Amino acid sequence: MARTMTPVERAARDALKPYVRAGHMRQGEASKTVRDGLPIIEPVIRAELQKHEFGSAFYYGTKVTRAREEYNAATTPVARHMKRGRLAVAEMTAAVYKAVRADYKTAEEIEREDREAPLLAAALDVVKEEVEQITTPATENAAA
Repeated sequence: MARTMTPVERAARDALKPYVRAGHMRQGEASKTVRDGLPIIEPVIRAELQKHEFGSAFYYGTKVTRAREEYNAATTPVARHMKRGRLAVAEMTAAVYKAVRADYKTAEEIEREDREAPLLAAALDVVKEEVEQITTPATENAAA
């Protein structure tokens, strides 16, 4: 008889499924990543949620966004392979967070968090643009 998969295991597996389908990872590699990663990722997320220190859809979404930007910026095959692995782990971690948070947050808190995350991400983009404008030398600003 097959054992039932926990919601956390299912979330982690589902996060890696696109990598398997795209041929970037074999199913055995994805299973090993879940087997090796969950005993580390899940307790850390649970501990932080219990302490209310950090952890939100925005926090983990930002980690995924940064990993995706680094992957897209990588040019050599080796660099892309390494960054793809980091992106996969970031996506798996975000999925685990979403599977675990219901044990620590109310439905209202989760709904508010999901509603605020895109707004915070947009605000972060505006701040990044402002920083880029401020740090760009004056001669480049004048030429534009």
